[in-house]
Amino acid sequence: SRGLGDVYKRQAAGRTWGVAVTDAKSGGRVAVYRITGAILPVTTGAPISALTEVQVGMGGKIVPATSGVKVGRAMDSAGADRDVFIELY
Repeated sequence: SRGLGDVYKRQAAGRTWGVAVTDAKSGGRVAVYRITGAILPVTTGAPISALTEVQVGMGGKIVPATSGVKVGRAMDSAGADRDVFIELY
């Protein structure tokens, strides 16, 4: 690791450090949003309904929370592989 700012996708259902501002290759550098209450667009890994709590899924995509770490809640509904706004916890 080269230090803060290096990009690594988190294990599904695990904790996150924040949401990348843009796409980046693993090991690259990118700015990250870490603001509680921020509302940001993210890509879904499964269909999500509005106000559903979410966790990180496979490939760093957001999915409805089950037994994982809740990282926010969806502000609207979206199908899989679509962008949805979430409020970060």
